[in-house]
Amino acid sequence: ASTLASTEAVASAEATKKPPYEMTPEEFAEAAQKEGGVEELIAERKLKAKQENAQQGWEKAAEDPVSDKAQRHAEAMQKLVDAIDAKVGTKTQVVAEADNLPAAVKQAAIELGLGPMDVRAAYHNGSVYIVAEASSADTIEATYAHEWVAHRGLRVLLGNEYETALTTLYDRIGEKRIRSVVPASVQGQSKAYQVDEYLAIQAEKLQQGGTIESVEMGFLERAMDAVRRILRKLGFKVRMTDL
Repeated sequence: ASTLASTEAVASAEATKKPPYEMTPEEFAEAAQKEGGVEELIAERKLKAKQENAQQGWEKAAEDPVSDKAQRHAEAMQKLVDAIDAKVGTKTQVVAEADNLPAAVKQAAIELGLGPMDVRAAYHNGSVYIVAEASSADTIEATYAHEWVAHRGLRVLLGNEYETALTTLYDRIGEKRIRSVVPASVQGQSKAYQVDEYLAIQAEKLQQGGTIESVEMGFLERAMDAVRRILRKLGFKVRMTDL
């Protein structure tokens, strides 16, 4: 009996060491009861499932060649972006499909559980990439504002203070408000990462003619002034109270 009990104890201990996505339902229930972290375990299992689906999606996308139609659309989108780049002094690369993005971008997407159809643009190593198949003449300016004005702009303006400043801003804006805006795939990331995406979405919202409440006012004023200047340079109408 003692040998059986010891065996069971060892088996139980080994089960709790497994990642949640490898556990049987019984092992998962036991681990959740011991650790008191049911929500965390469920979230980890869901993320793993999304990552696996995303991996399969990217692998399938790599097998499909870019059609002539997709390439022509990419060239048309590049011309629109080139016109914006000429006004602002930036250089943006348009790719026909998400599979044409840098390998590091695709890997980062997989880790977030995002497949090729979930990615419309990316900021990577100081460069901005826009996916043509996820863009149109009506959306290209908003995507540009999202990536260049916020993702790239904030890093340049804040420099070494970027991480600290955005972490502080997260606490000022509040978790509830940020989570109501950023996608679920971002919510498990660092506070700075979440605020970066939040501000990018707000910059896109401004480009589309929306307004922003005053909760962000009084902080990162230097960055916000720069955002206003860039948006106005692009010809967007932005009131001082909008951002």
